Amino acid sequence: MAGKQQQKQQKQHQQHSQQQQQQRDRCDPGGDPQPLLSQIRSNAIADLTITREAEEVFDANTEGVRYDDILPLLEALGSNESIRSVRFEGDFLDCLHPLSRRELLGAIGGTCLPSLTGIHLGDAPLFVADLCLLVARSGSLAGLELHDLVLKGGPEDFGALEEVLEHHPSLKEFEMTECLPSDPGIDLDRLRAAGEKRRKPPLPSFYGRSRPAKRSFSAVARTA
Repeated sequence: MAGKQQQKQQKQHQQHSQQQQQQRDRCDPGGDPQPLLSQIRSNAIADLTITREAEEVFDANTEGVRYDDILPLLEALGSNESIRSVRFEGDFLDCLHPLSRRELLGAIGGTCLPSLTGIHLGDAPLFVADLCLLVARSGSLAGLELHDLVLKGGPEDFGALEEVLEHHPSLKEFEMTECLPSDPGIDLDRLRAAGEKRRKPPLPSFYGRSRPAKRSFSAVARTA
């Protein structure tokens, strides 16, 4: 009797593990983490979606690699020319250290991904200043979607982002849903309105400079 009960429990455990893996495979392309990085390095992927923690997406078996270590991703993105859209949301973006988020946005906004036209970000706190630089340096950006974000910054940061959205040379679609400012005195309606005005000349202060050269990246570890 005990043997049958044990077999039943093992079968239930296997089914549960399979269901979890199927859910992970639906969240991110490839299922297995290493093929995803290989696809990025070999320019075999056009639309990159990551929704799970870094340790579940990338190889975390190397000694000293933390669960929020995005160095493997940054290194892979540094040589990619095929990705046209990125979607970072869920646990992936939320569980990153703030400095790691900044480094990630800096990577996709100018120093990497020359073919990038679409950016989708959600489910995390983000500094408005980082978003501003991301949009300003993505000269070929056509679509920007923000959802379920806590936008951190002062009036001057939001004002700068409004100007960038309003004067961006190629942005055609801007959507912001379920986002909140960290400062309750900030009116996000002005930001939404700025996203609807996209036919003015670009701002020289943001677009009058050459594209930054590719650089190497270092991971930022989460402090206790």
